[in-house]
This record gives sequence, structure tokens and C-alpha cells, in this order.
Amino acid sequence: MLTGELKNQIDRIWDAFWSGGISNPLEVIEQITYLLFLRRLDDLHTLEENKSTRLKRPMERRIFPQGKDAKRRPYEDLRWSRFKNFAPAEMFTVVDQHVFPFLRTLGGNGSTYAHHMKDARFTIPTAALLAKVVDLLDQVPMEDRDTKGDLYEYMLGKIATAGQNGQFRTPRHIIRLMVEMTAPGPKDIICDPACGTAGFLVAAGEYLRERHPEILRDAKLRTHFHQQAFHGFDFDNTMLRIGSMNMLLHGVENPDIRYRDSLAQDHAGDEERYTLVLANPPFAGSLDYENTAKDLQRIAVDLPGFEAPDSFERFRAKARAFLREHESHIAIHKLRMNKALTAADLAELERILAESGLGGAQEIARARAESRGLGLFVRSLVGLHREAAKEALAGFLSGKTLSANQIEFVDLIVNHLTEHGVMDAARLYESPFTDLAPRGPDGLFTSTQVDELVAVLEQVKAAAIAA
Repeated sequence: MLTGELKNQIDRIWDAFWSGGISNPLEVIEQITYLLFLRRLDDLHTLEENKSTRLKRPMERRIFPQGKDAKRRPYEDLRWSRFKNFAPAEMFTVVDQHVFPFLRTLGGNGSTYAHHMKDARFTIPTAALLAKVVDLLDQVPMEDRDTKGDLYEYMLGKIATAGQNGQFRTPRHIIRLMVEMTAPGPKDIICDPACGTAGFLVAAGEYLRERHPEILRDAKLRTHFHQQAFHGFDFDNTMLRIGSMNMLLHGVENPDIRYRDSLAQDHAGDEERYTLVLANPPFAGSLDYENTAKDLQRIAVDLPGFEAPDSFERFRAKARAFLREHESHIAIHKLRMNKALTAADLAELERILAESGLGGAQEIARARAESRGLGLFVRSLVGLHREAAKEALAGFLSGKTLSANQIEFVDLIVNHLTEHGVMDAARLYESPFTDLAPRGPDGLFTSTQVDELVAVLEQVKAAAIAA
């Protein structure tokens, strides 16, 4: 059970990120996850050192190698217990130029956590923010499994912002209810095919600890619990990192949390492999029928909310994947960065779509008509670069002292533009915006300010239409 003081400590860490320029909850918890992992690595290394010293034996598992890295920095300096005492500027250099490159090399040690760190990104922008966050995290007690698990759950609760992030979190009482009803046993092999933050797997683990304490006393059951009992799949790498850390902080040493599309054709080898499936998958949307397993299609076509895509929907899906693979192309790059297109840019976009073989003239003409311009169609598929979305709203934010709710509202706009590229102003009066402000923007901003927001959205749209 978290005390008010512990919650306040976490809130102070969150506020430090917010005031330091990182307000996207997913990005905040991803950076916290990296730092918690570094602290965990140092704790494990210290444990091995203590074991070696006490038993007078060589270290069996040396996480931080002896000697220096490729940039001639002693590996000892990469440990949490060392760099937390450095001056902010030196700490920033060590973490940015030495620690994170080291993290990306850990995938070969076999743990699911290390595997998901192979593409770790350090996005804390300043030395001052890093020093403040490290200092605050260092004060959080992480010795007790229940406490650190609850702390991470509390932070995960902050992910449940509306819109694109809301799907990641099933209410905890619903998870507990489903676990209680299915009553996992100590020999179960449990799978969540759409695991997100691994909430179901964590709850199943807690249930087993409580109802079957023998799992931690019996050697075979303990090995099964830590290495074979839990399997979670997702195709969002950020979620995989967060889910892995959630399991780690709840005391599961090496669960099988990995990148996978559970609906894809290659799932056949998993048939009848699991004894219990716990999941809350998405209940709406369309299927990519070309890549979805045929046996699942025979079930899905009869489910309400799933409709077989027509040829144009298949064209959209293929075009999205193709365009995102070619974001460096000048015209696509201009769209991503919210730079105004020229007629020549539009002609080039049409050429690359036509020559890609993804669709014919009919699909391209339909895309142009339905999106009211080919530039808008392509922008809707590739989205805006997040920094471009922030820059578009920088003028609106300049000179204003906004409340926390107003800042969160603007961040929702940034999130939408990042994912969808354009935004009709009418969306400001729909969820997720009305979840924050039931009256829409008028409930948070003055009339003049709402007009400014609408103007920003029109300017972003205009940049994707050639003059």
C-alpha cells in the first residue's frame, strides 16, 4: 500500500519531467523505466560483489565489465551508485554518451529486460533535469517488492490519458476479477496476446504468490514461475519495455515479453501451448486480412465491429507502411515537418505512389478526393513529427501562463497531430478532449484563445496543400 508521501515523491518526479519539457506520459515513464533499470543493474552487480566477497569466489555474473568502454570511460562510472554523485554536466555526459550505448549492448545476456533495451533512447533534454530526476528516484525506496510494484503501478496509472494511450490500461479491479475467476495454478502457462503494460500477467503473478506460496519454496515451481509461466506479446516496443519493467518490479525475473502480432499467420506453432489466456484486446477496428491467420479470419468475419477491408482500405494500409519506410524522401519529409508543399512536391508524391505498385490510378484518385488533396492523404498516413507539432503550437503557447489542464489539452492536440498529421477543429469537441474538458476548449480557454487554436489547426492543414 502506497503512503501519501511515496505518492508525493512520484508526483514530484512527474512534475520535474513536466517542467523540464517532457509532458507525454509515455515518454516520461519510458525514461523513468530506463533509469529504474539502471538502478536495478547496479543493485544486481552489488549483490554479485557482496556474494563474491562473502563466499570468497569469483563473480559469477559481472554486469559491468572490468576496464573501460570504447570511449575510454571506466565501466564503473556507468553504475547508478557512481554517476548519481557526479556533477550534473558530467552525469549528463556519462548517461548520454556511455550508459545508453552500453544499455543497447545488453541484449545478449538472455533477459527479456535487456533485450528490450537494445533500442533505448535517451531523451531527457538537459543536465539539470537529469540530475533532479536521478536525485528524486534515488530517494524512492525500491527494496520491498510490494512497494516498488505499487509505485510502478501508480506511475502506469498516469499513462491512462485519453485517446491513443487509453487502450493500454484495463481498470485494475477488472483485471483482479478476471484473475480471481480463472484462478491460475502454479503449473499454468499464462499468455496475454495483447499485453500492453502486462497488467494481467502482473495480477496473475500476485495471485500465485498469495494463493500458492509453495511456488517460491519448490525449486522446480520457482524456476517455472520466473522463466516459463508468463508470456506476453505486443507490437509496440515502448509497451514491451514498460511491461517488462512492470514484471521485474513485481518480482518475476525473466518472463517471455516480446514483439509479436498475435493475429499474424505465424502463430500456428503456439496452438494449445498455453493453459490460460488472460487478455483485454481491442474490440473495434479492421483487420489486415492478408497477414492475419486464416483460422482466425474464419472467426473474425462473423464478429460485430470487424469488417473485411475493401481494396481501398488495403491500399491505405500498404501505402502507410511504404511511406513510413520512405520518410526521408524530400516531399514526405516536408509533410512530416509541416513545411509548405509545392505543386512539384505533389506531383512527386503521386509518382512514387504510382510507381510503388501499391495501387492503381483509381485508388490514388480516390485518395485525393476523399482526403481533399493528395498531400493531406499522405500526411494522414505518416503523421507530423512530434517536434513539428510542438513548433506549430509554440506561437499559441508563447507569452501565456497556462494551467495544468490547459497544457494537457494542448498536449492532446500535439499527440493527435503526431499520429494523424491533420486535425479538424471539430475534434476539439469530442473525446479525448471532452474527457478533460466536458465543455470542449471553451471550458478551458477564452474565446480568443480558442480561435487561435483553430487557426493553428488550419495552418497545419494548409501546409499539406500545395499553393
